[in-house]
Amino acid sequence: MKKSVSATIWSVLDRIWAQIISFFIGIVLARLLTPDDYGLVGISMVFIAFSNVFIEAGFSNALIRKLDRTNIDYSTAFHFNTLMGVAMYAVLYFGAPWIADYFDDKQLIPLTRLVSITVVLNSLCIVQNAILTAEFRMREQAIINIVSQIPSGLLAVYLAYIGWGIYALAVNTILASFIRTVMFWIVTKWWPSWEFSMESMRYLWGFGSKLIGANFLGTVFNEIYTLLIGKYVNKTDLGFYSKGRSLSTQPETICNGVIQKVSLPLLANVQNDANLLREKYRELTKMVTCVMTIISGILIVIAKPLIILLWGEAWVGSVIAFQLLLLASVIGYVQSLTLVLLQIVNQTGYTLKLEFLKKPVYLVVILLSIQYGMIGLLIAYVINSLWGTFVNMSAPQRYLSYSYFEQIKDVLIYVAAWIFGSILVWGFSLFVHPCYVVDIVFRMAIMAVIYVGFLGLMKDEVFMKYSKQIYLTCKNKLAL
Repeated sequence: MKKSVSATIWSVLDRIWAQIISFFIGIVLARLLTPDDYGLVGISMVFIAFSNVFIEAGFSNALIRKLDRTNIDYSTAFHFNTLMGVAMYAVLYFGAPWIADYFDDKQLIPLTRLVSITVVLNSLCIVQNAILTAEFRMREQAIINIVSQIPSGLLAVYLAYIGWGIYALAVNTILASFIRTVMFWIVTKWWPSWEFSMESMRYLWGFGSKLIGANFLGTVFNEIYTLLIGKYVNKTDLGFYSKGRSLSTQPETICNGVIQKVSLPLLANVQNDANLLREKYRELTKMVTCVMTIISGILIVIAKPLIILLWGEAWVGSVIAFQLLLLASVIGYVQSLTLVLLQIVNQTGYTLKLEFLKKPVYLVVILLSIQYGMIGLLIAYVINSLWGTFVNMSAPQRYLSYSYFEQIKDVLIYVAAWIFGSILVWGFSLFVHPCYVVDIVFRMAIMAVIYVGFLGLMKDEVFMKYSKQIYLTCKNKLAL
């Protein structure tokens, strides 16, 4: 248990520090670049996301789940991932003119070809990342992710300052991927052999192939908003959406990092004990909800003064996108947890069934919202997140006897604390209008005090447990 708590703390620290670095670099870049620049890069990154689904192919999770992993398993996965990385780069390189024609912007040809280099780089460290995750070596992962951000971000700022525009963002992405890949190889000290086992491939593909369809559908419906805004609205609004999304996904990235890095190996270790698996899954659900609601709740209430203070008045159009996307992420985190559960109980085929239940509704909602522009699509995003969460909650009920009622009851206290704090902050903002910095500090303080105080008074078990663990960890570190 100590190992899982330590892993959780390091995963959170990894994501928080990586996001902090990205956040501050983003502040400078937002003042040097335009919403149109971010819109163009956002379009190219959509196709990178599609490529990554096929490159990873679910092999990373398959390796983590397998308890008797061998070097042949690792090498087989590495050769497949690398081959797919090269193949997807070729597809994007030669497909760039068609992408540019669709969005009516020739700048997308060189931009897409340049950014696509990350596809190959990322394919070279999938296995190494899986090794560290399976061994609960989250400390090394944290260092790698943090260190890779700093030089790439500083170079991007310099390039933006001297007028490189969209290519400053492209170089930032490529250099970060390169540094990250090199460091993974150095830290793991694992090198692939030339061995390729069909037996290993059958296991990896048998597990991973069931995830590809679901992951691809998920990526399509996550990125379709970018494609539709870029095609049918305008690139300025797409820039607002992309920038708001990049900021709103930070708490979601933190929690998804914890879910993927900690919950999968943790639950895998108890997969043969149904009662213990149910207990651990409930605890993870509560823990992630606790983290998501406080972080997202604070960011929602400080959205407008924060964005104006950091990025300037030119980016005020990002506020509504930021807030609605945060709301959707709070609602939708359950979907990530249920996907992990289905991998543990070896029911990845059920994932695809869930996606087929969700996607037709998603599509109808999206098509009805296009006529209302960016705001309409954002509201559609929230509605779809609600529906997706409702559908995915059937998995714990089916495989853990963890009913809908129990799932809702377990997270209700965190939602109540979040809503109560938000109402008080909203009331405060009606009567007090200080400068942006003071406004932000007061809103954050009120939200944090109300949230923590509420959970403390209610003596929430998970909140008290992890608060104590974090306190003791910090105390021991300071004592050293």
